[in-house]
Amino acid sequence: MELVSQIELSARPGTDGCDVCTGIADPMAVTMAVSAMQACQLLGLPECDVHLAQCAVYLARAPKSTEVYQALLKAKECIAKHKGALPSVPLHLRNAPTRLMKDLGYGKGYNTAHKEQSNLLYMPEGLEDINFFL
Repeated sequence: MELVSQIELSARPGTDGCDVCTGIADPMAVTMAVSAMQACQLLGLPECDVHLAQCAVYLARAPKSTEVYQALLKAKECIAKHKGALPSVPLHLRNAPTRLMKDLGYGKGYNTAHKEQSNLLYMPEGLEDINFFL
């Protein structure tokens, strides 16, 4: 494998867990890693080495959190352990691109107000009280 390909592989987001640990704590971390990878692809060596160094330092100094990753694992576990058919998406959250779907109530009552003001439920029936971020 040529050196640039090895560097691109090491710069690829997710290969070292950088996006898992920094995602919620610093949403720009993944953008930085993708930009460094693209710099390697477009510029090659030795021109991209500064971009890789900048990315490495940025990721090393970025605040770390696994909150989103842990919540995703809990959501996947909830789905895997669910008995019977999975609960459906509430009708007001469904897209209604056709007249039939509108007539069936898809999207009816949806509003963009914050959860506390909207009086809408965003989780499927039976899962309303689950919080994957606890």
